Amino acid sequence: MPSSKRLFWRIFPYHVIIVLLSILAVTLYASGSFRNYYLESSRSDLYWKAVMLRRTILFEEPGLNAERINSICKEAGESVPARFTVILPSGKVIGDSNADPASMSNHADRPEIRRALSGDMGVTNRLSFTLREPFMYVAIPVEQNGRTTAVVRTSIPENVLARTLASFYLQISLGGMILVFLALFFSIMLSLRLGRTFKEIQHGAARF
Repeated sequence: MPSSKRLFWRIFPYHVIIVLLSILAVTLYASGSFRNYYLESSRSDLYWKAVMLRRTILFEEPGLNAERINSICKEAGESVPARFTVILPSGKVIGDSNADPASMSNHADRPEIRRALSGDMGVTNRLSFTLREPFMYVAIPVEQNGRTTAVVRTSIPENVLARTLASFYLQISLGGMILVFLALFFSIMLSLRLGRTFKEIQHGAARF
């Protein structure tokens, strides 16, 4: 009959495999779920920032004075970590929190702007032609008297999103490693316990 030591090496590897696969599956699922939740939450946050800017524009500057609109964008960009842009239906930029509107190219061809001009919310992840880095964009229409008079766009650099996700992945990886060590410890204890129990059964059977 197998010794308790041989029994331990028969049981322990299976425990390790089951534990590692279980923790890996949970870690991957948690990482994917958090990533989807965080990106969706970021898009929602940008949307509400755009809504607030639109309300400010309609309340303070319904005539869409370019100089005043640009000041409003600059003020909004100082108070929250996001970029704010206001674009006319022609594609001309009249306000931006991060750049001089006069130096910015026509935005009529931007996918999120085209979507907003059609009356819907536009959402894209792409390279900023002005700042030369990838951004997440959310654009909504500004409607007055039944027609779209401008587009409000909010955005955030993707590297900001990536840093937050990287921090979460690091934390969940460290947590997973701790769980692995704990699980291995308990697997060893359980395997040794089973081995001793088996040995006692052997001795009892021999005495019988």
